[in-house]
Amino acid sequence: MSGNDTTAFSGDNGSTQATTLLENGWLLAATVEFCVQCVMIATGLAGTAANAVVLYALILHNSRETKKRVINWLVINQNLLDLCCCAILIIILSLRVSNIYLTGAFGYVLCAILLSGNAAYCLLNASVVNLMTLTIERYMKVVFPF
Repeated sequence: MSGNDTTAFSGDNGSTQATTLLENGWLLAATVEFCVQCVMIATGLAGTAANAVVLYALILHNSRETKKRVINWLVINQNLLDLCCCAILIIILSLRVSNIYLTGAFGYVLCAILLSGNAAYCLLNASVVNLMTLTIERYMKVVFPF
């Protein structure tokens, strides 16, 4: 065999460099995902605070109104749904970031409801239905005023 045979076994054939590069890529992806989830938690906290303030103002205005008309109940309901959705998203993302170990029936329920995002999807669907109801109600008020 000659000394320049490239097919012969050598101690460093480049596969360790590719493995190191691949591991660094996965580490970078995991770091970016963690940072994005932390930003989403911060956004959820800001959304929760803003929705809580608006809900407080709407309820306060509705309780002080002298005629006690039911004009803002769908808007209050929409704001309450948004507040609950933000709170659930904070819980879901906090559980995902904490990387908890799930075992038993409690772990199954936690995974099926929260970590999968099913609770957030239910609240988002309820929000869409409420927005459709609010749109129909406002349309009826404009087209058929009393």
